[in-house]
Amino acid sequence: MKIALIAPAGVSHHAMHTIPALMWLVGRLATRHTVKVYLLHRAAAPTRADVLGAEVMNDGGVLRHLRVIQAVRAEHRRAPFDLVHSIWAGTVGLVGAIAAQRIGRPLLVHIAGGELVSLHDIGYGGGLSLRHRFTNRWVFKRAAVVSAASAPIRLATAVSMKTGATAS
Repeated sequence: MKIALIAPAGVSHHAMHTIPALMWLVGRLATRHTVKVYLLHRAAAPTRADVLGAEVMNDGGVLRHLRVIQAVRAEHRRAPFDLVHSIWAGTVGLVGAIAAQRIGRPLLVHIAGGELVSLHDIGYGGGLSLRHRFTNRWVFKRAAVVSAASAPIRLATAVSMKTGATAS
């Protein structure tokens, strides 16, 4: 299977710039599948590296969201993807959903929880903004599969997908 994995950041040779759970996922997937990782954080310059057997790309550009969609489409024309996998909903999920739609492949979105919560006291969570809530709902409707880090997040996702509500 060939997977386009879209992530905000966290896949790198530099320990300071990694998300351990994401590194584990990439390493595990790359042992059995062809994995191309597209990072959305802005690098100082374009980068391309092999990390744990996966090809990791960051174009370093200002229009990175559009460029990631274009890069997924170009790679799909070279050798088709079977799946687009977004780590987190929100903007990352939006980019994944558009890319998956453009290449006609299913989308898997994995959420960690921050996308749905509304912690007003500390100003944290995707649920604080109408735009983020709308984006998440749009992404969830287009996903073939939504996975989550825990049972409470799965429950909150189910509620969000049905009613537009967010977890608090």
